[in-house]
Amino acid sequence: KEGFVIVPQGAEGVSTILDIFTAKMKALPAQVMLDGRMARDFAEKCKEVAAIPGVRVLGESDAALPEQGFYVQGKIFIARWSEVHEADRAKLLGEVFGPVTIVLEADPSDYSAIAQAIGGNLVLGMQRSREDLEASTAFEQEVARDGLAGRIAYCGPLTGVAVTAKDSNFHGGEYPAGFLTDTAVGAAAVNRWTRRYAVQGNELFIEKPKPASAQ
Repeated sequence: KEGFVIVPQGAEGVSTILDIFTAKMKALPAQVMLDGRMARDFAEKCKEVAAIPGVRVLGESDAALPEQGFYVQGKIFIARWSEVHEADRAKLLGEVFGPVTIVLEADPSDYSAIAQAIGGNLVLGMQRSREDLEASTAFEQEVARDGLAGRIAYCGPLTGVAVTAKDSNFHGGEYPAGFLTDTAVGAAAVNRWTRRYAVQGNELFIEKPKPASAQ
């Protein structure tokens, strides 16, 4: 889900990062959408998110909207997972297509539940220190195992669209996460249900084998 950021609640340095987010969003020029329908849909979805109890606007663009064209102003929303009512969580996690970031503060023990609630995504981005990479990859293991992301990218660009000059990625992630060429006919169609994912930027990621009882 593009534009959705989960940060550890109360962790050192998070407030500084959010201040940077806010300042950059405030200076963001008006952004153009493809057509009027998409611009109106963006505005309506932002209103719906802002109306969810526990959600507040962290920052928004100061840019004036041109009279011509389908322009919108970028926004950043923030909420704490523990303070959002369960009945409102699906709306909070829904897609808002356009220049918006939703920051969710959560205890790391809730990450798995949040990931499961969001569902499948093209890519999951993880920003971690080297020490963190060496300490644990349990959450990412779960994401890969349950098919919650086609690509897990560490400390780098999340988009798969030409992010490198050589061996470029593309929308959906590099092979095998971004390719599905299996037949839909006959017994070989079972391969279409084989989970594929790719890991980028972390040579320490090794998927642990499942116990025999889970095979």
